[in-house]
Parts: sequence; C-alpha cells; structure tokens
Amino acid sequence: MAGKRDQALVPLSHDHHHALVIAMLLRRATDENAPGTLHAFLDFWHSDCREHFRVEEEVLFPVFAASQGEDHPLLRKALDDHAEIRGLAAQLEAGERPGGQVLNELGEMLSAHVRLEEREIFPLIEERLPAGDLAVLGERIGESRHPSGDRPHPRDGDRE
Repeated sequence: MAGKRDQALVPLSHDHHHALVIAMLLRRATDENAPGTLHAFLDFWHSDCREHFRVEEEVLFPVFAASQGEDHPLLRKALDDHAEIRGLAAQLEAGERPGGQVLNELGEMLSAHVRLEEREIFPLIEERLPAGDLAVLGERIGESRHPSGDRPHPRDGDRE
C-alpha cells in the first residue's frame, strides 16, 4: 500500500491484522500443538471471521462489483477464498482433527487472502471510488458491523 488506508476501510483492515496473527499461529502449527491451534482458529472464526466475511460479502464486495464488474478476477478470487475458508472451518467445527500440515495450509490460505484484499482490492477501491462514495461505504460498513447502532466497549476490539 502506497499511502494511508482510507478511513472507510480501517475497520476491515483491523480485522485483517487479527487474521494475520491467527494465520501465523496456523502456519507454525505442529502435530503436537495442533489441538490448541485449532481451538484458537475456531475461536477466531466464531468471534471475528464469519462476521467479517459477511460484511465484506454484503457491503464491500457489491460496491467493488458495481465499480469494477461482477466478473472482476480479484472479486472472484476473494469470494472463492471465502467459500474455501468457510468450508474448511465447517469441517473443523464438525470434529475433523487435523495435524499440523493441514493447519499450516489453512494459515497460508488465510494469509494470502488478507494480502489479496489489503494489497489489491482495497487499493483499487480507494483509487476508483470518489471520496463521498468512500465515506458512504465506511458508514455502511460500520452500520453492518453494529446493526443496532450500539458500539462495543473499545476494549472489545470492535467486536460484537
């Protein structure tokens, strides 16, 4: 990223930072620490990631599609990533107990997905959307993350 992230996308970028921390844990998983790493991932999945995907799919990606086209390869890749990560999370929730290598691969996938959004999709949105549209997008992201209008306590890390 060449400059500072537009305020509209900062909440999603904060989520991405947390995702990168989890991705690092996953990439460092071994067969011995796999159960604890799996627990950390599933906690992240339930507390942050599912909701983050929903906000992107309902708010961010439609704006991207409207400006870049629904068949844009970056959008297709991001949606495919969401589906793949969601599917793996469902398998893990269903009781699959993976070894370190499976978790390493999930960590690589999660990290690559964050890089795609942060390095390619977000800069394209910032470049192509007028400032007013970015401001509206930011409001919609905020409303979607906190539909009741209630804001969590700042120590809650901006999570519901």
